[in-house]
Amino acid sequence: LATALRFDGNGSLPVFNAKYVETVRFLAQGNETQRFLTNGAWTQATDWYNRVLSTPLDPSNTNLLFFANHLYSLCEGGYPVQLDPHTLHTIDNHYNFNGQLRSFFSAHPKTYFNEQLQSEVLINIGLSIAPPSTAFGLYVYAILDDDRETFLHTQHISLPYNCLVHDFLVTQNYVVIVVSPYVIRSINILKSVLLGLDALANYAEWRPEYGSYVYVLDKYTLELIASSQIRTISFWHWINGFDEAATAASFSSASNIIRGRLVAFPPDKRSELEYRMKNLFKDDTVADITPDLFGGILELEIHFDEHRIIQVQYHNLSTLNSRIQPFELPEINSNFMGAKSSRYAYTNSISANGLFLNSLQKIDFNTNSSTIFSVIDSNIYLTSPLFVAVDHALSEDDGYIICYGYVNAAGQHKSLIYILNATD
Repeated sequence: LATALRFDGNGSLPVFNAKYVETVRFLAQGNETQRFLTNGAWTQATDWYNRVLSTPLDPSNTNLLFFANHLYSLCEGGYPVQLDPHTLHTIDNHYNFNGQLRSFFSAHPKTYFNEQLQSEVLINIGLSIAPPSTAFGLYVYAILDDDRETFLHTQHISLPYNCLVHDFLVTQNYVVIVVSPYVIRSINILKSVLLGLDALANYAEWRPEYGSYVYVLDKYTLELIASSQIRTISFWHWINGFDEAATAASFSSASNIIRGRLVAFPPDKRSELEYRMKNLFKDDTVADITPDLFGGILELEIHFDEHRIIQVQYHNLSTLNSRIQPFELPEINSNFMGAKSSRYAYTNSISANGLFLNSLQKIDFNTNSSTIFSVIDSNIYLTSPLFVAVDHALSEDDGYIICYGYVNAAGQHKSLIYILNATD
């Protein structure tokens, strides 16, 4: 479901519109309500003959992107779906950027203004698989904001194992990709796609003994500068990061340093977290999403030099983590992406009296503190935040936070829209 909200910020009522994204799977399902007719990543077709020799279809349900005057619905397991930005009507449910796209197109693209080109440039990643091989690869794209959405650069990375890559980091000069060992073995891909024995994502296994891997690319050319195996990191999303000049006090002789912050999970809790997230709403015996499954903010300090050798230090921001609520789904003012001066993050969080990601949180990295907005006492569950900067903003947090709320009370099951002042 794609939604559009228009408001002018002067107190007048917003205008709301919503329309289902007409994916291939949505159209195939039609009006059938008793059976699944196609395979999804976590669900299977009801009848065996629709399960065998069938790849999972993309739900296109993770994020929206407006770029080059086009609106897209995104999910990492498929192609973009192009929508009409005014009506939300589906224009193309298999959009491939005029034949330039070689892979899926992930759900967390980043844009920056390229001074040399005097244009916005979008960077994104996409998983690829080329049958009969079952090996996953990863493409990285740099796309120009012009009428043709010209692909300026493309880079391919051979992954160390078959895993999903959900998010990545962009700084002033670099693209950083960290992959984590939530792995689907080749034999299980065949069991799912050829034999239809189970949904593909249900075969994913947390294998911490495999370690994680980090890749550093030049932001402007997508040249792969350095890569290395590192300790196992369990995460879904980055928060922000920046480049830093090396000093004599640095623990290595590297000439380049990147600091990046991400939302880390305890590695020994990853399998339990995935199980609960997958089954929470379909099995009443599954426990809620509780704070012990979340580990807080982890800062990676990545050192590399002309010899392309990477060394990494890991900083658990213990003071900050002790003062904030466990959280996920971080959002920043995108105008401060890659900036060392970036101060704030907005998140979905677990409230003190809640058992799920049901509240909002504003994290202040300068003061090691956070501000919570929660209406869980009224049985209202809030979704992830979206930051919208005002025109001619005077500060990083000069803007609005928009989120949806779900009322889960006796006799009431409805959705709400919240528009909050991001400064307080």
